Formats: sequence, structure tokens, C-alpha cells
Amino acid sequence: MIKGENGRFVGSASLYYMEVQAIVLSAFNVMSIVSGQYFLSQINKELRVINQNIDNSVWLL
Repeated sequence: MIKGENGRFVGSASLYYMEVQAIVLSAFNVMSIVSGQYFLSQINKELRVINQNIDNSVWLL
């Protein structure tokens, strides 16, 4: 729906078949999820190393 300046609806936009755009958007979404998971696993590994270093330094005190 298209809303006019007076706040009332003045018309409607046409709906077009958007298969290609939907496929491209879906591909970007999948790539985003995959890259996000990769970086989250890298961060998790680094946090484990930091945690181990902290645990080892506590035992030395």
C-alpha cells in the first residue's frame, strides 16, 4: 500500500515475480551464516586459549 501525505492510503504497488532476486538474497544469507559461524568458532578457540592461560596463571599464585 502507498500512503499519502495526509496519512491515507492512495494506492497500491504492483507485485512482480522476483525469483531471481530471492535466489540471490538467499545465497547472500547463506554465505553470511557460514562466515558468521566460522568467525564465531575462531573467537571461541581464542577465548579457550585465554581461559587456559588465566587458569594456569592462577595455579602459579
